[in-house]
Amino acid sequence: MPDDSIFPAIPDTRPPVSDAIAAGLLTEIDRECRRRIGQHIDWWRAFWQSSEATPQQICDSMNGSAGLFFAVASVNKAHILSVAQLLGKTPEQLGIPTECLTTPHTVTIHPDGTATIGA
Repeated sequence: MPDDSIFPAIPDTRPPVSDAIAAGLLTEIDRECRRRIGQHIDWWRAFWQSSEATPQQICDSMNGSAGLFFAVASVNKAHILSVAQLLGKTPEQLGIPTECLTTPHTVTIHPDGTATIGA
C-alpha cells in the first residue's frame, strides 16, 4: 500500500512470481505435447494414407534418411505414450486415433538408412 493512500488497506492482488512461472511452464508443456500429438498424426497419415504415393515411394524419396524418419517418429510416439501414462489417460483420450499407433506394414531399416516396406 502506498504511504499516501487514502484507504487504510489496499490488498496486493498480484499473484506470486512463482505462480506466473508455473503457469507459463505448464502452458508451454501442454502446447508442446499437443504439437507432438498433432505432428505424429499428420506424419502417420501422410506416410501410410497418401493417395498420391505409396509408403515405399516415400521411403525411396527420402534416400538414406528413411531410417532417421522412422527413428524420430518412434521416439515421438514413445514420448506421447509416456505422457498419456503419466496423465493416467489412454492415447485415444489425448486425441490420437488408434490406427495412428500402429505400423500397418513391416518396415525394414537398412544400414545405409534406406527402408523397405513389406506386406
